[in-house]
Amino acid sequence: MIRLMRLMFLPGTLQLLLICLLCGPLLSQPVSFNFHQLSTGAGLSDPGVRCFAQDKYGYIWIGTLNGLNRFSGYEVKVFKHKANDRWGLAANYTPALVTDDKERLWIAQPNGICQYDYTGSRFLFAPAGRNFSIYKMIRGKTSVLFLATSKGLVSFNTGSMAYSFVEDECDEGSKLLMSRSVNDICLGGGGNMYIATDTGLVVYNAGTHKARLIFIKAFAGRGVSRLAFDTTGNLWAVSGINGELLFRCDSTFSSVDIYHPGNISTGSYRDNRIVSLLFDDAGRLWAATARTGLCLFDKYSNSFIPYRHDPFQPGSISGDLTSCLFQDKKGYIWLGTETSGVNYFNPAASFFTAIQPSCYQHPTLPHYWGRAAGEDKNGNLWLGTASGIARCDPAGKTFKLFQDTSGEGRSIQYNSVRSVLCDDDNIWIGTAQGLNLYHLSTGKMDRFGIKDAVPLSFFWNIAKDAAGNTWFGSRDGFYCYNAKQHKFENLHRNTHLSAYCDNNTYCIYKDSKGLLWFGFGYKGLMQFDPASGRTKCWAKKEGDSRSLSDDHVTSIAEDSTGIIWVGTMGGLNAYNPSTGLFIQYLNGSGSASEKTSALLVDKHNRIWFAADKGIMMLDEGRKYFKSFDISDGLPTLDFNNQSAFRMRNGYFIYPSLMGFVIFNPDSRIEQDTVRDFYISSFKISGNAGPEDLNPEEIKELHLSPDENFFSLEVTALNYETPAKNWYAYKLDPFDKEWIYTKDRKASYTNVPGGDYTFHYKTSVDGNSWNIPEKLMGIHVATVYYKSWWFRTLILVLVCFGIYRFYAWRIHQKEKLLSLQGKAYSLEREKAKVMYESLKQQLNPHFLFNSLTSLSSLITSSPADAKKFLERLSKIYRYILKSRDSEKVILSEEINLAGTYTQLQKTRFKDGLQLEVKVNEECLDRSIAPVTLQNLIENAIKHNIIDISSPLVVEIIAEGDWLMVRNNLQRKGIVETSNKQGLESMRSLYYFLSGRQIEVVDDGQYFTVKIPLL
Repeated sequence: MIRLMRLMFLPGTLQLLLICLLCGPLLSQPVSFNFHQLSTGAGLSDPGVRCFAQDKYGYIWIGTLNGLNRFSGYEVKVFKHKANDRWGLAANYTPALVTDDKERLWIAQPNGICQYDYTGSRFLFAPAGRNFSIYKMIRGKTSVLFLATSKGLVSFNTGSMAYSFVEDECDEGSKLLMSRSVNDICLGGGGNMYIATDTGLVVYNAGTHKARLIFIKAFAGRGVSRLAFDTTGNLWAVSGINGELLFRCDSTFSSVDIYHPGNISTGSYRDNRIVSLLFDDAGRLWAATARTGLCLFDKYSNSFIPYRHDPFQPGSISGDLTSCLFQDKKGYIWLGTETSGVNYFNPAASFFTAIQPSCYQHPTLPHYWGRAAGEDKNGNLWLGTASGIARCDPAGKTFKLFQDTSGEGRSIQYNSVRSVLCDDDNIWIGTAQGLNLYHLSTGKMDRFGIKDAVPLSFFWNIAKDAAGNTWFGSRDGFYCYNAKQHKFENLHRNTHLSAYCDNNTYCIYKDSKGLLWFGFGYKGLMQFDPASGRTKCWAKKEGDSRSLSDDHVTSIAEDSTGIIWVGTMGGLNAYNPSTGLFIQYLNGSGSASEKTSALLVDKHNRIWFAADKGIMMLDEGRKYFKSFDISDGLPTLDFNNQSAFRMRNGYFIYPSLMGFVIFNPDSRIEQDTVRDFYISSFKISGNAGPEDLNPEEIKELHLSPDENFFSLEVTALNYETPAKNWYAYKLDPFDKEWIYTKDRKASYTNVPGGDYTFHYKTSVDGNSWNIPEKLMGIHVATVYYKSWWFRTLILVLVCFGIYRFYAWRIHQKEKLLSLQGKAYSLEREKAKVMYESLKQQLNPHFLFNSLTSLSSLITSSPADAKKFLERLSKIYRYILKSRDSEKVILSEEINLAGTYTQLQKTRFKDGLQLEVKVNEECLDRSIAPVTLQNLIENAIKHNIIDISSPLVVEIIAEGDWLMVRNNLQRKGIVETSNKQGLESMRSLYYFLSGRQIEVVDDGQYFTVKIPLL
């Protein structure tokens, strides 16, 4: 049974289809896709793409006309043929790629196949014995690949790397069929292989080695170019030179549906054709075409939906000249083109969609700059732009534009639309120069102006209160349209609002209690209770973190707990009516944005708003912010500083500078996402690691002592939003804490020798790390002088050295003590000798003078002679008594000095005088024996003594010193002086006290200072 169908390509592109389906019954289906591009500017070796494959790690391999590429989501690694490189590619042209049952990667080359060896990053080439071109490779049974070539079907044994031509295994009836050039191949059930040739569709059974040509009358004589099986086992095939027929049949070919793709080869594209077919994991059929981009088959309407390059839409595919299709393990679809590189997208993750102008739709959205949105009772979307307002009709899937083009006043007042409100049968439209009211039932457009008590002003916002009245916020103030009286009220007569009604009003919001909130430009926030007429105002207070953060209010919303959220140009604010206080969310305190506008709350009580760069969401626990940017599918980062719109089905519409962004916030479920991640690069001191190491397979790494400066690069295979990947790592025990960063390179310097464990993991949410980690062991060898045996040896040597040094020191100390003892003994003996010499020096001289004086006294005065003799005997008795003593009491020495002076007065009369000035505390101190007698004798010896000019000797105690001083009356010649008296005394006192006597001659007095012992 053959059924004929006319297959139509719907006009327009992704965004136009979106407009239609968003408003119609297909709203729940994925209708828009976020296309990512990979071009030569991003590192691709050539814009002409021929094939794709995904290896065991998840990297995407891309074969081009000039080179092989491996893509990680971050960067492209290019492999090219190099002359005389036995381990490089055999050629740069790569027409086909495949992975075998052991997950090895195979690369088709002219005249052969290469296997990629991950260890060493090299290619093992298996040249073919015959000259042929390979168009496609598929995995067969164990260790077998099947090749679609220009010389027929070829099998390749991956173990022996040997080629076999299938025709050589066939009977005579099948040889001719199997020798024809093969355009495409795919495996079916029962051991059958389906082969597309220019002769037609051939079925080959590998068990019986028999082939047969399938005859289908509708395309008899036509070649078959492409094949694909759907999820129900039906075979789809493209037939015709230009691919103008597409047919679907069951495995027995008893039922065949033939489709005529209406305008795939008509018009200016006579050479257009389907170049690749793909059924994705959801069972949808995708067709890549040579001229009209990517097409998605809609089984409900038996029509193709085209996705084409649109220069007006940056998010469309990069070019219409497509070449190949591939779906990876995560479900991403990869589209190769002839001249513009690679496009890839996730067909099941269309969170953001956009309504934008299109060159393929007339009429289309009138301008990129979206300003306001609304939804009428019929489900039409009203989209205000910088160049008029457009109504999207879901029934006709068309735009109707309302623009002031004639200047006759029959349309909107001004094309710059700033606000929209759909109110039952009425559509209020605020422009930059006045208000309009469109009546759905009659199609009539009313204009309001000065005559209606409203100015031709800039109308920012329109809202309704609980009583059905409509409020308008404008640059010149706010206004109220009374629903019962059908006219605008004069708010200057309102005693409660007259003081505020002229404020530049950016937004007006009605909360769950019926209260109205007004956001003013640079004048803060106001609350108005229509029932009581009471007002309350808030403004920014410098230095007060519990006040409003900024006075320029852009948007207001209420969450499910009654908290009022206020967006400003200086941060997000949460007002708690119970406490009367604000919580500020500013840049640096969790939020990544100062500018906040277009506030909306979803059913999970999460806060959504337009930010400085994109859209942000605050979680329901108010703990963290989630940001969305172009990598998430937004067409731009720039959004209107006003209000967003909630559709009746819960979808949000955010006006932007690149059209209108639409999404279902309730479908966004935050959860931990585990992605494939590996160590993709290892460097030592900035240089690549050993070539024989495969970074992805490293479980343990051994480094020499001089390789302790190293870095590891971790790659998470997130092709959709790689810039949002977070990385966490820790080198235990070198790092004490986990390091969280968006930088995927972990660098370490001067790592001590030892055993370490490198922990690493990734997340798309920097606030959630409930994700399994991976480990890699790292051993850094210890340099010999830091090893345990070397340190033990050094310790032993040091201990031995210390012992030897200590023994030597003890010996030296003993020698020193012996020498010091000998020196002390010698010094003592020397002092004693000098002391005895001093005493002996005193005795003869003194004795001679004393005997002379005694002789004269015996004759002249026997009584005085008797006293003299008693004193002399007293002196010698003292000398004999103290001759064995080193020290004597000072008082005894002073008494002796007095006795000695009395003897000398026998000769000198009053020409010699002795004065003692010693306090009682010093009398118990000691000095060396006969010290004072020697000093007095020394003074007598060196000075002139005369009654008229007496010699005065003073003995004075000062602290620890005893001073013996005499006035100077020097003799011209001192006959008996040997100059040794004072030197002997100096040595004696140094020995006894460690201090030397001091001798001072100032010309008037001669002073000797003796240390008291």
